[in-house]
Amino acid sequence: TPAPGSLRLELETFPGQRYVTYESADLRSWLPLSTNLSLTNWIRLPDLPVQEGSPRFYRSMIQQ
Repeated sequence: TPAPGSLRLELETFPGQRYVTYESADLRSWLPLSTNLSLTNWIRLPDLPVQEGSPRFYRSMIQQ
């Protein structure tokens, strides 16, 4: 369970792949949030703070 006022992201992944997770406020400009190496089929990112009235979007991609 995430901490109050936060969001927890869990990704289904392929072991041995490196994933970059990005965040955006407008779906046009993306900033890298974290890079993680998957050792299993799942990555759990640290809890992210949620700001009311400020939409956030997230995406993760295999690092090439």
